[in-house]
Amino acid sequence: MHMPGPCAWLTALLVSSWTASAQDLMLHVAPAGSDQNPGTEAQPFATLVKVRDAVRTRRQAGVTGAVTVTVHGGSYFLKQGLVLEQQDSGTAAAPVTYMAVPGEEVRLIGGRQLTAAMLQPVTDADALGRLPVSARSQVRVVDLAQAGVAKVSALPTTFRGAAKYAEVFYNDRPLELARWPNEGWVTIKSVIDRGGKHSTVTHPDGKPGNGTFEYEEDRPSNWQVAQGVWLHGYWCHDWYDQAIRVASIDTAKKQITFAAPHGYGIGPSHKWNKVPRRYRAMNLLEELDEPGEWYIDVDKQRLYLWPPTDVAGARFVVSVLDEPLVTLKESAHVLFRGMTLECTRGSGAVLSGGHDNAFIGCTIRNTGGSAVSVSGERNTVEGCDIYQTGMAGIKLNGGNRYSLRPARNVARNNHIHHFARLQRTYAAGIHLGGVGNVASHNLIHDC
Repeated sequence: MHMPGPCAWLTALLVSSWTASAQDLMLHVAPAGSDQNPGTEAQPFATLVKVRDAVRTRRQAGVTGAVTVTVHGGSYFLKQGLVLEQQDSGTAAAPVTYMAVPGEEVRLIGGRQLTAAMLQPVTDADALGRLPVSARSQVRVVDLAQAGVAKVSALPTTFRGAAKYAEVFYNDRPLELARWPNEGWVTIKSVIDRGGKHSTVTHPDGKPGNGTFEYEEDRPSNWQVAQGVWLHGYWCHDWYDQAIRVASIDTAKKQITFAAPHGYGIGPSHKWNKVPRRYRAMNLLEELDEPGEWYIDVDKQRLYLWPPTDVAGARFVVSVLDEPLVTLKESAHVLFRGMTLECTRGSGAVLSGGHDNAFIGCTIRNTGGSAVSVSGERNTVEGCDIYQTGMAGIKLNGGNRYSLRPARNVARNNHIHHFARLQRTYAAGIHLGGVGNVASHNLIHDC
């Protein structure tokens, strides 16, 4: 029997190694799959994180060809955001693609879905006493811990825009945190103390007052301040809205005092700025008085909700994830195509550094933050539907302002509408920063 010589063995080994390294890789993921599967079409993985790790393993084994991750239709409830780093990159000749099966709806969801059975009538005497009479038989309560929702913390004392707080989405639309008035604003009657560095009040500890104003309506006498009341308003300028927690309400004097000062102080600051300052109250069980409003008791971890319609067959999701659904960190030649990213307290996607990455034909909606934030070079957001974001639509940055080296990040042919639900100022459809970034052929409306 003729045995091959050393050169023949070496040639065979080199050919085998070259073939393995150049081989393209295709993996599959499906909601009904298992992360114990091999990731084939017949036996798909269940999570994108498992797919990412499987690709890393193949790379470490020497596979350098193109990678296609076929994502089958269904809902993927993410317990953590998908983060792709430099090691997850492709090349111009061999990109890494995460793509929905054509014609199938793929949803990456940063929340927990509730069922109609979880919504129960309110029986707690304290809650019933706080609810308006007209709402008591209509509002439903959900025990968030039993529903598998991680503990919801209280809102920050002060915040602008999105506070990374839980939101409730009903049939793919955001519901309203219980508020007053239900439409529009009320205005301050008079300013007692502007607060902070503008304060005319000094406490015994030497600290200035946080701001106090007089109101005109009777409604605040119903509010339980100890349970948490926030006022969202344009306290000084019309370009700076902010929410601030209430420290106390003097119902006899009709005065409200804040728990922290507003940076510009309460009330007009110049002769030309005499428009009455407007505000509204938010996050009050006492004001849950119409369909589509909700409130979370953070002490008891209970969600109170007045469903907009019959709950049978309705889709309820509570946002849980407070990080981007997808993050590309210094990656290159990574493409996402045809997916829906939704229901997160944070942003939809963040492309941080890296180059030649793209989101194409995706739907990004119902985010607490912005839809997509882009830095690095030659990254693209194209043909995406973006709406109902808490903050901005697309942010493009990158390039060198000293050398004027362009970044050439692109936002093209996107439909951006009904954005800035939570941050009402300085949250644009498209932000352009840095050098040489391009926005072209985008349809932007209902800001």
